[in-house]
Amino acid sequence: MFSRLVWQQQIPKSTEFDDVYFSLENGLEESSYVFIQHNRLISRFEQMPQQGIFTVGELGFGVGLNFLNTARVFCHHAPDRASLNFVSFERYPVTVGDLQTALQPWQAHFRPLLDTLLEQYASLKNGLNIFELIPQCIFLYLYIDDVTKGLAHITMPQQVDAWYLHGFSPAKNPQMWQKELFEQMVKHSKSQATFATF
Repeated sequence: MFSRLVWQQQIPKSTEFDDVYFSLENGLEESSYVFIQHNRLISRFEQMPQQGIFTVGELGFGVGLNFLNTARVFCHHAPDRASLNFVSFERYPVTVGDLQTALQPWQAHFRPLLDTLLEQYASLKNGLNIFELIPQCIFLYLYIDDVTKGLAHITMPQQVDAWYLHGFSPAKNPQMWQKELFEQMVKHSKSQATFATF
């Protein structure tokens, strides 16, 4: 079930896809630039109504860096009583130990969210996992299986406002870059949904 990792300059690398999970330079800055900035999330969070709900869909959970970064930005910019649904799909999850090691450089940025994620992630199972990191505020729906299968069967908590396409490059992982998958994304998207990718 779990991905086999090797470490390249303290950066996790998937042996299944022969590719790294994030930039060798600065994974957090990369996450903010590619996904937060290009989906215009800060302004969209700031414009949410009280008790509004924003849903992010992600193809490729990896080590959870994008999730934690999005949750942190949401907590800083969304209204107090708004909530975030983060729906992510992962075929080859990493172990909780590898997750902790990979995120170690950003512990100070993500606590206490990181501690809660590690505690709940330890019970990870195949299929749909629902984690509530901040009560009535930050929810992670983590689906462990093939993403096309998952999108065809999952009941979304809400239609997706913004997508993160983060499943390694098409050359390394062609199954995640195909028409059938994109058609499933459209079915789960709001009419004004955005997407960002490398």
